[in-house]
Amino acid sequence: METGIYRPILERHGASAGGWSDVLSRNYRDVKIQISTVRAVGRRLRRNYAWILIVQAIAYYLKLTIHPVPMTSLGEFLDRAAIGPIPGTVTIGAGIIFHVSWLIFAVATLRHDQLDWNKRSSSNDGRGG
Repeated sequence: METGIYRPILERHGASAGGWSDVLSRNYRDVKIQISTVRAVGRRLRRNYAWILIVQAIAYYLKLTIHPVPMTSLGEFLDRAAIGPIPGTVTIGAGIIFHVSWLIFAVATLRHDQLDWNKRSSSNDGRGG
């Protein structure tokens, strides 16, 4: 859509005169990826999937505590978390490692985005615009 529709529209309506439409038209003509894959994954993780993963984790751990009857001990919780021959300690540990790792990834990419944003903001302040 960008190269087949938007670019010709921008070029027909004065993109050659300069300004933002010229920059946008050039970007559509000479496509250059503006963000790394890691940062794109981090943004999508934070904006879309983090909420899904949080709700899913809460639901799973609550299910372990109340189904089929409310648990009475930690041992019962671990027994319920077992999957076939895999002990509950392993499955709970794997779940914790998974959730901590995506949280670290999301925070690290957020921090990288914030540093980049601050760098761009400070360089724009020097240009007066």
